[in-house]
Amino acid sequence: MEDWETSLPVVLDTIKVTVKAFAEGKVEFEPVPEKTRTGYIRQAPEFATGCGEHLLHIYTAATLGEFLGWLDADGHASKRLLHGLNALELIELDCMQALHVAAATGQHASPTAGSIATCGNSLESGLFPHEGTLPRLTP
Repeated sequence: MEDWETSLPVVLDTIKVTVKAFAEGKVEFEPVPEKTRTGYIRQAPEFATGCGEHLLHIYTAATLGEFLGWLDADGHASKRLLHGLNALELIELDCMQALHVAAATGQHASPTAGSIATCGNSLESGLFPHEGTLPRLTP
């Protein structure tokens, strides 16, 4: 899939459906390398990183990217995939409501005070290991 051929909602839906299928055992990803930092590991069907000691249905952006073919020239997860996973993580952690995704596609929406406060607390507590890659919510 070329970047210009997809919109954000299509990217998010593709990631959600693929991760759900992985969680249900309908598809298989490459195993996560043993020395991968837990801050990069996710456990399907969830999108939040840092799943800790869980060993069932774990994946990273790289293993998902390899399955989808969404890799950059260096073989790393594409920016499209990383941004999609980050958005789904924010939504899952209630830092960003689905309404905010509409704003990213050109529709007008503004974050609520609650979502900004929750997200700010999550960012300050270090829940997100990919500093600098997450969209910032501003009032």
